[in-house]
Amino acid sequence: NDLTHKKKQQIRMADRLALIQGHLTSTGLSTLKQHPFIIDRVSTSKRVRTVRLNNPKRLNCIQTTMFVKLVEITRDFESDDQQKILVYTGEGRAFCTGLDLTGWNDSDDYGEMTPTSMGCGTSCVNFHIQKDFVAIWNGIVMGGGISISFSANHRVVTENVRY
Repeated sequence: NDLTHKKKQQIRMADRLALIQGHLTSTGLSTLKQHPFIIDRVSTSKRVRTVRLNNPKRLNCIQTTMFVKLVEITRDFESDDQQKILVYTGEGRAFCTGLDLTGWNDSDDYGEMTPTSMGCGTSCVNFHIQKDFVAIWNGIVMGGGISISFSANHRVVTENVRY
């Protein structure tokens, strides 16, 4: 029964990602090689991959394109046998404050996507990683930031954490 629930979560996540990817393709945003608010580094030993959310002015809230890029990075990590540890952290005074909701009511750019279809809950941002995944809470952690770290099998809480 637990395995069936996990499968259903993965299917729901795949449906949401397909919706997001379809939107990004139709708007030409799916071709981003690097995202301006994500610093993605692999150590020289190729064993540790560090992802730093880098939008400190907005407390590292996750935009649609950021979410898709994070999923791509995580899938790439999972499929690379050399990479053993994935570390997520945030720049500035926040780890992550969740989904960026600005513009949802002001623009029709998102088409049929809504914050709910994006998956503001843990089932959408749960990456189901089988390797070591570390979330370093280095400041404010809210909403989707907490959800992302639920995927991690290790969470490091610094003295600056606020949630």
